[in-house]
Amino acid sequence: MVNDWSKIIVAGVGPIIVISACGLLCLAFYNRLAAVVSRLRAFQRERLGVQESLARERAAGGGDQIAIVRHQEMLGALQIQTERVTRRAKLIQRTLLCLLMTIACLALCSLVVGLSTIWAPAMYIAVPYSRSA
Repeated sequence: MVNDWSKIIVAGVGPIIVISACGLLCLAFYNRLAAVVSRLRAFQRERLGVQESLARERAAGGGDQIAIVRHQEMLGALQIQTERVTRRAKLIQRTLLCLLMTIACLALCSLVVGLSTIWAPAMYIAVPYSRSA
């Protein structure tokens, strides 16, 4: 009986280390996503400021045409930057989804590998999960 427990612990050590490493990767990607979201918020605040300035210039009765063109160009540049950063945020979200699915498969595989030390046919369940992760 004591020998069975030592086999279970030895079989579970490797996947536990890998799951911890995946957890650190998740933390890094969540931090990166938070930075991207902060950047998007800054772009939107800047965009609102430029739109207000543009509205004031137009309300001034013609105003300075150069300033109006400059505001419109700034809005276009902010739109392009927003699209690029949004695309990057979507990639990070997909990365996190895949990483979380990998962690779930690793956890399930670890449980089944531990179970296979007691009940040998459980290894047939663990093998497909270990290949998908």
